Amino acid sequence: FFKQKTAYEITYGDWSSDVCSSVLFDQQAARALASTAELVVTVEEHAIFGGLGTRCAHEIASMPAPRARHLGVGIPPEPQHAVGDQKYLRQSTGLTAERIAERVRSSLTAATR
Repeated sequence: FFKQKTAYEITYGDWSSDVCSSVLFDQQAARALASTAELVVTVEEHAIFGGLGTRCAHEIASMPAPRARHLGVGIPPEPQHAVGDQKYLRQSTGLTAERIAERVRSSLTAATR
């Protein structure tokens, strides 16, 4: 259900094929990952709230420390007024591999300060 990826894999790999549904959310897998990882990142190609990221964040927050932090990446909650194809949407909302990898690196760096 969950596939761990490095920043390199996000930047240079085909991350867009890792699709899952919040309906099929595996609480045990999320807890297992959050108990061993430093950071759990969820990427959603829709509004950031109400999907897999929200389910994952809720599950992680309910765990005792120490636990991973959660970084949810998705489309901001404000209305999107621009029209374009999927590539344009990803570019305009920061859902490119490069921008996601940048956010992951930034989140990991911030945690070590």
